[in-house]
Amino acid sequence: MRYLGKIFVYFFCIYCFASTTTHAQNDVPARRSYIGIAGGIMNYGGYMQPKSFTLSQISGAGEIMYRYDVTTNFHVRATGLVGWLQRSNQYVEGQTPDRSGYFQTGIAELNILPEYDFLNITPDKQLRYQYKWTPYIYAGGGAFRMFHYKGQKVNAENVVVNTGIAHKWGADLRGGIGIKYVAAPGIQLFFEGEQRVLNRPIDFYQYSNSHYFSIMIGGIFSLQKIGSKNNW
Repeated sequence: MRYLGKIFVYFFCIYCFASTTTHAQNDVPARRSYIGIAGGIMNYGGYMQPKSFTLSQISGAGEIMYRYDVTTNFHVRATGLVGWLQRSNQYVEGQTPDRSGYFQTGIAELNILPEYDFLNITPDKQLRYQYKWTPYIYAGGGAFRMFHYKGQKVNAENVVVNTGIAHKWGADLRGGIGIKYVAAPGIQLFFEGEQRVLNRPIDFYQYSNSHYFSIMIGGIFSLQKIGSKNNW
C-alpha cells in the first residue's frame, strides 16, 4: 500500500508538471487565493482492520485550507486537519486473537497538496463559465501528530493491559479524487474521497501498515472581491 501511494504521488506530480508547462502565458487565473472549510468522516485501516474499506467504527473530522491557483486548472493547497481514529476488536465476531485490542486517538495533520482540475471552471471576463463542475485529482504529503492516545491489549498471560504508543509524530502521503461545483462567482463546493498512508503505525502493533481513508464535503471562497481589478 505504501509503495502504491508513492508511485501515485510521483506520477501525479509528473502529470501536473507536464500539463502546467503546456498552458499559454495568459492562462493565469485572476482569482488566485481561496480559503476553505470541510467536514466528514474517517476510518482506520491496518493490522487491526484488514479490510481496505469499511464504514464500521467511523469517526468525524474537520479541515481548513488555503488554496493558491497557479493556472486555471492547476492549484496548490495547504491544509490543516483534526480528526479521531479508533478501533475495537473486543466484540468483533471471528476476529483472530493476534489482532485483538482497542485503541482511540486524536490526529492532527498539516499537508501540501497539488491539485488538478480536468475541466476549466474559471470564468471569462464577463463572468461566463465554460463549465460549472469538474472532476479533479490531488496528492501530496506532510506530517501528523497523535494526541489523547488510549489503548488496551491482551498480553501473553491472557490479561487485558493498558498500552501506549512510542511515537506521536510521523509523516504521511495522501491522494484522492473529487468533484467541484461552482455555486456562485468565487464560491466552489466540493465532495472528495481519499486515502492516507502513514510511515508509522497508528495502533500499537509494531509492524502494522497503518493507513486510513476519509470522505469530506466542503466549500472554498475567493479572497478577491467580484469585479475588482484582480478579477477577469
